Amino acid sequence: TCSDGNTVKNKECCQLFPVLADLRALFRDDLCSPGGHGLLHLAFHDAIQFSKSDPKVGGGADGSILTFSNIEGAFPENVGVVQSTAALLHPLRSAHNISDGDLLHFAAAVAISSCSGAPRMRFLLGRPPAKAPARNGHMIPKATGNVKSVLQRFEAAGISASAVVALLAAHSTARNYVTDPSVIGAPLDSTPRVFDTQIFIETLLKGTRLAGTEGSDREAESALQGELRLRSDEQLARDPATSCFWQALAADQTLMENQFQSAMLQLQLLGQDTTTMIECSEVVPIPPPPPSQPHFPAGFSKFDIDQACATETFPSIPSLAGPRETVNLQ
Repeated sequence: TCSDGNTVKNKECCQLFPVLADLRALFRDDLCSPGGHGLLHLAFHDAIQFSKSDPKVGGGADGSILTFSNIEGAFPENVGVVQSTAALLHPLRSAHNISDGDLLHFAAAVAISSCSGAPRMRFLLGRPPAKAPARNGHMIPKATGNVKSVLQRFEAAGISASAVVALLAAHSTARNYVTDPSVIGAPLDSTPRVFDTQIFIETLLKGTRLAGTEGSDREAESALQGELRLRSDEQLARDPATSCFWQALAADQTLMENQFQSAMLQLQLLGQDTTTMIECSEVVPIPPPPPSQPHFPAGFSKFDIDQACATETFPSIPSLAGPRETVNLQ
């Protein structure tokens, strides 16, 4: 039993409860928010700086993006990702005696698990302090990259193509802050406050329009007015190497949750010695269930799908009733 009354299997995990309380206070009990998603985004940019064949690339999920934020925040790939979120976490870094790696990746696990529909994330404690910044930002996959280059980047870190697709479930709560300045806050699917499979369904709808007026080569046309689609998501949804697994996740919330939990744990342990780490997953909150099941947005059906998987037809899911749906920035 911890001094605050919480019970854990390993007393080392007790130190995470005050961190959890401070995170909730910092985000006003709303970690399933754009700010909370920023923690997940930052954790990804931290962890993917890793290569199985070249240790000089970076230390993986070691928190170096916080420890050396002045250096890594200047990488072109990290512009708009690092500084604001790193600044938010600064008071917690000085208030708690845990490494930057543990702080960042625990915060990301808590943020994910605060969203309806998310899996309860696992968390292992015990990342040592980062020794050096990542060499550069070149291991961070680009939204403009083709499927082959994106998968090669992940493969260099030891992450499979199916795990890459599973990780993109994180885009279900993502919003645009860089790709198109004319629609800041535009979501990537119609349910940005729910961790669900809509990102997989809606990215397969035939695109008809850009979200705003200042789109870049990072953006593809989306089907719903007000929704922004990343070019890399569109291509991964349609490529023979990934399209069938993408489609499988689209209609199966449980499969998506399980696959994302597994892939995210793998990502958050890149570069770490798990034999010295402590299982503290019981500190991570239990997420609320999703409020709805996989569906086509109002006004859309299977006839609007770009059928990319050659071996399986698109699963049968319902369409919401009503006029064709548009997505608000709120």
